[in-house]
Amino acid sequence: MRGGNVSSSLLDVQYEGLTDALDRVNFSRSFSKWAGIAFIGVVVAGGWHIYDSWFQRSPYFGWAGVGLLAIYAVVLTLGIPRILLPVVKTYNEQIATNRRERAAENAVDAILKTLDEMK
Repeated sequence: MRGGNVSSSLLDVQYEGLTDALDRVNFSRSFSKWAGIAFIGVVVAGGWHIYDSWFQRSPYFGWAGVGLLAIYAVVLTLGIPRILLPVVKTYNEQIATNRRERAAENAVDAILKTLDEMK
């Protein structure tokens, strides 16, 4: 809603939906990145003594476990944000289109108001 106006145009509703969706995608990207960094920090800070039980069973099992943790951290930190990047670009393009449409709608509204005032 613009300027306290009770009704809003279809373009306004679409714009609000796009910005809301973009905000949620950006939040997901940021959360994933920071969760991956925190996870890497926990894994590194835990030290190898936490993984002793894995290595006591077998060295292969221990390295496989550490490798899976590393892969998980990389997916969180790099994979998910990269997967969501095209979605962000699409939303940005849609928002730019919507802004142009809103500007055109406002220009037409202004012209129609001047025509009404001329009567």
